[in-house]
Amino acid sequence: MIIQLFKSLRVRFSIISLLLLAVVLTGASCTSKPPVTAKPITLKIWRVFDEEDTFSQIISGYQATHPNVTIEYKKLRFEEFRDELLSAWSRGEGPDIFSIPNYQVGEFRDFMKPLPESLTIPRRVTKKVLGVKEETSYVNEKTKTYSINDIKSKFVPTVYEDVVFNDADAKERVYGLPLAIDSLALYYNRGILNKAGIPLPPATWRELLNQVPKLVKESSSGELVQSAIALGAADNVPRYVDILSTLMMQDGATMNQGDKSATFQANFAASAKTDTESNFKPGPHALQFFTDFANPAKQAYSWNTDLPDAYEAFIQGQLAYFIGYSYQAPLIKTAAPTLDFDIAPLPQVSLDQSVNFANYWVESVYTKSDNSDWAWDFITYATKKEQVVGYLNQVMRPSALREVILLQSEQDEAIKVFTDQALDSTSWYHGRDYAKVEEVFKNMIEDVTNNRATAEQAVSAAEKTINQNENLKK
Repeated sequence: MIIQLFKSLRVRFSIISLLLLAVVLTGASCTSKPPVTAKPITLKIWRVFDEEDTFSQIISGYQATHPNVTIEYKKLRFEEFRDELLSAWSRGEGPDIFSIPNYQVGEFRDFMKPLPESLTIPRRVTKKVLGVKEETSYVNEKTKTYSINDIKSKFVPTVYEDVVFNDADAKERVYGLPLAIDSLALYYNRGILNKAGIPLPPATWRELLNQVPKLVKESSSGELVQSAIALGAADNVPRYVDILSTLMMQDGATMNQGDKSATFQANFAASAKTDTESNFKPGPHALQFFTDFANPAKQAYSWNTDLPDAYEAFIQGQLAYFIGYSYQAPLIKTAAPTLDFDIAPLPQVSLDQSVNFANYWVESVYTKSDNSDWAWDFITYATKKEQVVGYLNQVMRPSALREVILLQSEQDEAIKVFTDQALDSTSWYHGRDYAKVEEVFKNMIEDVTNNRATAEQAVSAAEKTINQNENLKK
């Protein structure tokens, strides 16, 4: 009897043990994490100027760890990019990633999704099993993106000023990241300078004024057949807004007051100056200087509206100095292969303080993109040193990353002038309607050259026009 009872208890104990084991195993199965997968993703990238092959190294590098991502690259012409973007988005189409000039970030900010503080993106990893067989799987990798401090410490100063805005909660957010940066410099015709007995291009605007009489040539009827520099007009002076803005800032103009209004006449250092200096208005002074180059009654006279576009005049050997960006160097070499030219730093008001003008493109993410996290992950990957160097070597442009600027300054003589200017290059907030700014600057120039207004009156009218329509409100 006792033996039978013992056997019965042992059977029951075995059954209970099995049931408990089943529960444990079932629980383990429920709590184990399912394998990470990566769904197919297609990222559409629309950019300007660069062919797809200049971006292929970055694309292939990203796809090596994200093979689920297909990238469709489209190059747009500069003249069409704005309308093409807006039209595509209105149809519910368009790119996930798009390029925009730094001076139009304000105009497109409603279409731009800010950079998240962190991203969790599946990444493919390959490891050896038992030291022999390779096994591929995905892991969810949470990574921090660029912080506001990173933008300040890793990129040249103007990037923080151009791409960081406050959101609705007054928190600073990053709306775009650059791969490169550009600035205005002085292209010069060696042959013209040699014939005029000028050994070096000017380092200051005063030096340029002294050179003008040696460089200007007129026909017997008084027409300009050779010019010193193309200043004083709008229609035939490329980037006249940038050039005049630079002159204003070199003179000390604040340009913006609290990012809400245009203040071209305000002197940023007036409080530290004497009474006479405090009354100095940089905007009108710079505008007068600029327009004097189109005034036949002035020593600076070197240009007028009857002349061809300044770029064309330079490649045709009719212009001693041309103010342009780094991307124009290969264009000039192609258009005029026999032209003997070089590039010098942009002249300054004073050599004690350099102020240069920054012009560049930023990569951003469309606010309604279904793949915005993937898009931002790609951009942050593309803007790292390891990736961006190969791209810059192909396009021959200065880097926006501080650590790469040093490398380029030491190794790349062709763009050394521009890399040396990168850290003191700046811009100003042009507002939500860049076309309005262009129109205002053109009116300023033409009102003075056509004697419709004094320089001070023209600048006052420009400020009023921009501020009336609240263009500069962020």
